[in-house]
Amino acid sequence: MAVVKLGSGYNIGVPPQVCTFVERPVPAPAKTPDIAQNKNLPTLSIVSTGGTIASRIDYRTGSVTSQFNASDILVAIPELAEIANYRTIPLPTLLSGNTTPAPWPPPARTTPAEPKHSQQVANV
Repeated sequence: MAVVKLGSGYNIGVPPQVCTFVERPVPAPAKTPDIAQNKNLPTLSIVSTGGTIASRIDYRTGSVTSQFNASDILVAIPELAEIANYRTIPLPTLLSGNTTPAPWPPPARTTPAEPKHSQQVANV
């Protein structure tokens, strides 16, 4: 069986003899636009820790991955730039089902250090 990935993200099996195989070019990864900074606004830090809420479906593989990060929030909601400047601090991301106490020292050290750089800190 040949596995075909549908536009919906589902996979189906098709006998190879009824398939015509073509190669599709791999698209270049999208570039994240720069977020404008306004010196008159306060600076807020967003520490991106991942988890199930910060995950999305990878339609290429059909799996759930923790690809979402704090920069994605700013791209999705550009109006946030009118409220403050943002420092985004990505940490290694894990889905909730894979989380144990072992990966928590980096966020535990990062979050208390951020007030040196920002007026407010949020963990996402």
